[in-house]
Amino acid sequence: MLDETVMNRQFPNERFESRSDHASFTRRGVPALWFFTGPHEDYHLTTDDAGKLNYGALTRIARLAHDLTVGIANTPERSRRTPTATATP
Repeated sequence: MLDETVMNRQFPNERFESRSDHASFTRRGVPALWFFTGPHEDYHLTTDDAGKLNYGALTRIARLAHDLTVGIANTPERSRRTPTATATP
């Protein structure tokens, strides 16, 4: 099951966990990371555009994603997981 504790606490009315791109994976127990700079007034609306992105945060998140990816790729032992969620349509 997806642990959205931090996101739900910070943005309780947004329901990010069910409308994110990775939701279909996490519902089936597939681990996923979600990198997010936070919502803004026009988030996911037709008035949303690149000028509303937080580029400072985006840069830091891109570096974090890079470092995590390299770290995982360079880990000598393959990661293992135990599915905890059941498949739902």
